[in-house]
This record gives sequence, structure tokens and C-alpha cells, in this order.
Amino acid sequence: MVRKKSSLGVKPAAPKCPFSYITGPFYVYWLVDPRTNDTIYVGRGRGRRARSYYNMASNEKYLLPSHNGQLNQWISEIRSTGMEVGIFAKDCFSNKKMMQKLEKDLIKQHGRFDKGTGTLANRNNGG
Repeated sequence: MVRKKSSLGVKPAAPKCPFSYITGPFYVYWLVDPRTNDTIYVGRGRGRRARSYYNMASNEKYLLPSHNGQLNQWISEIRSTGMEVGIFAKDCFSNKKMMQKLEKDLIKQHGRFDKGTGTLANRNNGG
């Protein structure tokens, strides 16, 4: 497997008010393994999509926030060490096409674990 470090350069959300800096309708978010600093998932959203990871992480009844088995496994492993997945977002999109392009570009940049090309648990190429 190719290991690529997270180099997206966007600050994490403040712990008490996650994603308060998101002001536009569309954003791209990514999850980072705090043990290795590897980006493990890239997604896109609007509204509260990325916040759902934060909310579920803070509520013990929601241990696994995804239908993606690989991502769930990694999140469980991270949480078993007493750590939490880092959640980052880039908010610069006034339209959906720009957001989709960045998501695809980041998935291509970091590579998919299931394809043996990188660290992402993503099951498709985005968009």
C-alpha cells in the first residue's frame, strides 16, 4: 500500500463549535487518522454532513458513523486507543460542480485503499 501523508493544509474545526468557519453551501471534508496523520476518507457535503461525524463521535451510542465497513473498522481502531478521528473541511464552493471536482482531485491524490493506491477508505472516485 502506498502511504501518503495528509498535506491539505486546512486547520481543524474548533472543538467546541465544529465547522463554525464553514459559511458556503458546499464543502469538501476529510477524516485524518491522528496516529499516522494519514487522510483516511474524503467526502463532500452541505449543511450538517461533516458535523455528523463529530456529533456521533461525542455520543457513545453511535460508535460507527458510516455504512463503509473499512472506514468503520479504522474509526473503531482509532477510538480503541482513546483518540478521535480528525475532521477537516474546506469551504470555498458556491456551486456543486466546484465541490465535486475538488473531491475527485483529493481522492485521486491520496489514492484508495481498496485499489492498493493509497490510504482512503472511499469506495468510489468521488463526484
